[in-house]
Amino acid sequence: MIRPALRSAILACIVLVPAHASEPPTLLLPLRAGDAPSRPLAAARTPALAVFDHSLADPQGRLAPYGCDGTVVAFDGTRAERRDGADRAGCDAPAYRLPLGGPVQLDGANYVGRGGDPPRHLAFDGHPGWDFAAPPGTPVVAAAAGVLTPVEAGVPEAEAGDGALALRPLEHPNIVLFYLGLDPSPARLPDGLPGCAAEVELPRPGGATVEAGCIVGRVASSGRLHFEVLWLPPPDAPAGEKAVACPHDPKLRCIPLDPFGWDGPATVCGFLQSGDPYACLTGVAQRRLWADPDRLDPGSRLAPRLRALGGDEAAMRRMITLLDAAGEPAQALALPYVEFLAARGDVAMQLRAARGHLEGNGVPVDPASGRAWLEKAAAAGDPEAMAWLAQLLMCGIGGGREVGRARELLRRAEAAGVAAAVRTVEARVSRCGRWSGWGDQGSSRWSIEVDFDTEPVRVSYPSLDCSGYWTLQTERADGTRIYRERITEGRTRCIEEGLMILRAISDDTIFFEYKRHPDGPVTARGTLERQ
Repeated sequence: MIRPALRSAILACIVLVPAHASEPPTLLLPLRAGDAPSRPLAAARTPALAVFDHSLADPQGRLAPYGCDGTVVAFDGTRAERRDGADRAGCDAPAYRLPLGGPVQLDGANYVGRGGDPPRHLAFDGHPGWDFAAPPGTPVVAAAAGVLTPVEAGVPEAEAGDGALALRPLEHPNIVLFYLGLDPSPARLPDGLPGCAAEVELPRPGGATVEAGCIVGRVASSGRLHFEVLWLPPPDAPAGEKAVACPHDPKLRCIPLDPFGWDGPATVCGFLQSGDPYACLTGVAQRRLWADPDRLDPGSRLAPRLRALGGDEAAMRRMITLLDAAGEPAQALALPYVEFLAARGDVAMQLRAARGHLEGNGVPVDPASGRAWLEKAAAAGDPEAMAWLAQLLMCGIGGGREVGRARELLRRAEAAGVAAAVRTVEARVSRCGRWSGWGDQGSSRWSIEVDFDTEPVRVSYPSLDCSGYWTLQTERADGTRIYRERITEGRTRCIEEGLMILRAISDDTIFFEYKRHPDGPVTARGTLERQ
């Protein structure tokens, strides 16, 4: 619930979508009922406590400064008037009653109202959003795919125990979704819908990327979620002068939008065919933003998203294609769909899931999860997975070393016709882990230790009391690698720079040579053994 008296600036500007603006986003209901997917409000029949007020006209037909014009008008034209005993200064909820009957049905949303028997209140004069009734703890979800934005402390409308959150839709950077009435206490909630994380930690951090329908919070003890759609108009927008400080960030300028648009009766006002009081004042029409699966453009990301929530595999693949095409950060949203299909036995998706976790494509690097997906793909007989898994087993990445099993997987992969991949793995296994050995340089002999798991590669010479690092310069077709060595500690006891030429003799032995310069003679040589 937003108290208009505490938010006079925002309430001065009612929802509008300029004719020249880009196509507005299509939104999901910001609440999830039980374990069911998030659905459009029309289908969910979620109770509403307060509606967006379309009327800001004062008796003289001007735009009232705080929206306190004595009338509340809903998107369908339902109108409520000020009643005696109202809080005229604050435009408080009990003042605005339907003349007769109630509660009313607003496009499938059961409008509850506040107080009375039956309840007949359309709530706040100048209200810039919608208040939804939900039991405390009800999951609150992203109404669109986007990036979560931190909300500055001290939102004046917040009641005790309320938390706030803002979301910037990926495909509509000039739109902000603002949530108020979230439980700010830490919690872990299971999610698990296709495209969502299996579990989420609340409160969600700023900068996190979420898919539409995934959990971003839970309803606070008030049992009421306030939801706003805010438009950030460009400087040249005719309606830009109506923008005021955004509730989530006072440094930005916003204009509230009603996700219901205007569905009321068409009446003539001036040259416009519209019954929307604000449109009559400004000449700006409003649009409906709630998703309707039957009318969505098939090219929209939300159309396959809604079908994917129901387990439609074809829709999930379509989502992956769309997210890949969108680039970063949208690609980070593809991995949950990939893993859902991978869990159903899709080997190509198992390989992609492994790559995502091993390389950290949009998610934290998780070698154990990457190895687990390669195990599944290798068990299905995929030779590429066998070769890749062999490398992890040989190097002990994501689990313990299993050299014998790694060699068996390489044998099977080569027999299946991926000899090139096997040679690549054989070359790479000498790049991981810790190695030690001895070098000979004329009449002197010294110890050497190398850690290939660091970047750059760390090298030390314990018997000489010096150390430094190697940087890869060249890798030849035969697997020979040339590193540039730079000594950073003990430079008076070791030569400061040189070249190390490495060639794997076996899985566990590397032969090396040392040169001062590329065209110079070899001045030292030795072997390294895997530890």
